[in-house]
Amino acid sequence: MLTLRAGLALLTALLGVHVTGTLTATAAAAAADLPTLLATLKRHGFAVVQQQPPGGTAYGLFDADRKLLMIAPITHDLGIARHVLLHEAVHAAQSCPDGRMRLIGWSLSTSPAVTSRIRYLITNRYQQGDQTLEQEAFLIQSQPNAEALIVKALNQRC
Repeated sequence: MLTLRAGLALLTALLGVHVTGTLTATAAAAAADLPTLLATLKRHGFAVVQQQPPGGTAYGLFDADRKLLMIAPITHDLGIARHVLLHEAVHAAQSCPDGRMRLIGWSLSTSPAVTSRIRYLITNRYQQGDQTLEQEAFLIQSQPNAEALIVKALNQRC
């Protein structure tokens, strides 16, 4: 489980404070919501750890059996740790209430550029059986209020 010190280190890394020293308005908004997301995950029995997922090529992994979200340490250097956490948190919500992955089923939209990128990633990086779950995770993580949406899904489904 995430200790207070590890949680603060993860939050600092996710927000990129160690890189810039200041927060943009978007990062400041995310800063307000990430602790709530992390607390909600913990309250519903999920653990978040910074470790390289098995296989060494993924940036993140959700293990439904262990209720574990793994975030690769390199994501901090790449500036994508927040996005990876959001993506894996969507999978946590998709796994509720019984560990079986199911779509949340919200009707959301995003910009054409983001839609195109999601389509590219889904087509080139995921097996056909996983594509709808992955597409939903990418779509939710791309929302400006992603943290709040994921918290809502966790609270409704878990």
